Amino acid sequence: MLFARGAFPLSTSDLFHIQFAAYEWKQGTLERIYTSFEPAEWEAWRVEWERTAKQFGADLYDNPHFYPPFVSAALAPVADVPAVYWRNAVFVLNCLLLIALVEVTRRLCQLPPGWRGFVWLMAFFLASVPLASAVRFGQFALLVTLCTWSGLLALSRHRESAAGLLIGLAAAIKLTPVAFLAIPTIQRRWRPVLFGGSLVVTLFAASWLVLRPEIHAQWWRAAQDASQTVWPNALDQSLSSWFARLFLGCSVNDLYFPQPPTIRLLRILGNLVFGLGTMIVLWVRRRNLTVENFPAAAGLMVSGVVLALPFAWNYYFLLSMPVLAWALLRSETEQDRTVWRYVLWTVAFLVFMRFWRWFGDGGVGKIAAGHIAIANLLLYAWLVQRFLTNPAIRNHRALQVPPAP
Repeated sequence: MLFARGAFPLSTSDLFHIQFAAYEWKQGTLERIYTSFEPAEWEAWRVEWERTAKQFGADLYDNPHFYPPFVSAALAPVADVPAVYWRNAVFVLNCLLLIALVEVTRRLCQLPPGWRGFVWLMAFFLASVPLASAVRFGQFALLVTLCTWSGLLALSRHRESAAGLLIGLAAAIKLTPVAFLAIPTIQRRWRPVLFGGSLVVTLFAASWLVLRPEIHAQWWRAAQDASQTVWPNALDQSLSSWFARLFLGCSVNDLYFPQPPTIRLLRILGNLVFGLGTMIVLWVRRRNLTVENFPAAAGLMVSGVVLALPFAWNYYFLLSMPVLAWALLRSETEQDRTVWRYVLWTVAFLVFMRFWRWFGDGGVGKIAAGHIAIANLLLYAWLVQRFLTNPAIRNHRALQVPPAP
């Protein structure tokens, strides 16, 4: 089934930028690791990137590096090997991570141990477009998703320290998951916040002290520049990229990086509506943060964060896949016959179908090119109504730390 979803042939396009950064660190040419999208700087970086890609046999696909400096420093010892070694190693790692993620999702869905639930969930993931993209391009989205949901699941089971460390580890890989510490913050459960926040702060502080401060300034400047740009290509399923394709005349195949003021405004609105808005919903209805309703609350936070991101490649939806599995099971188990059941199955349709054949610069083609963005919006709406209106969540034990004996 993984073959059928187009996960092969494997590519180094989203992986080689890490090897490139590690190689430049090993060579001592730190100024080449990061780049902004200013034309002159971008072209100079591109020349060096393509030369190194040819040297190690990587796919010639220019992909800038935005990971923190400690990533390239840590991987520098294994930087000067053929790129195919990295690709194959990450593929094996992703296969192992998928098995672990299926088990975490089974526990989230409260399915009994056994082969039936395992096979159903394995097929659920393998059939999805986000997994196919993550595996094909050598992404670490599976690792981030596994750490995030393992931490959230530990949080629901009152394993405070483990929850904080797991979410902190996910945030160290990709800074975004640090936002998920908002859930224990709302509940005034300070141990997960302390452990998770301390892990992230300690790691970055040690990196700043041990490595050169200048490289951190370069990284921050590159990351800030990227947050102000839009990548019109259909692989970016953020709301701002979809908006640029629909209304700003950008082609679904464009590979340049414009910085229109409209995009900046849209991203501010996205942060307010989906970032701050999600926090307000969770805070106002914090009494609904029950054990029974925890997947909806956690999924709401995850979905809201992804919708607020300036870039959201299609494999980012992997973060929402566990809660989508839970939602589908709950909807069918409860025999929901409202319109929300059909909203949920529309989300599944958009995530499992390969819409790329319909992509184009016509009206329908540009709408289809935002299919994951649409799926995220619909799932977010389903989770909001579930969290706010489901009567089954009332008067249940709150997610609080049990009192000490």
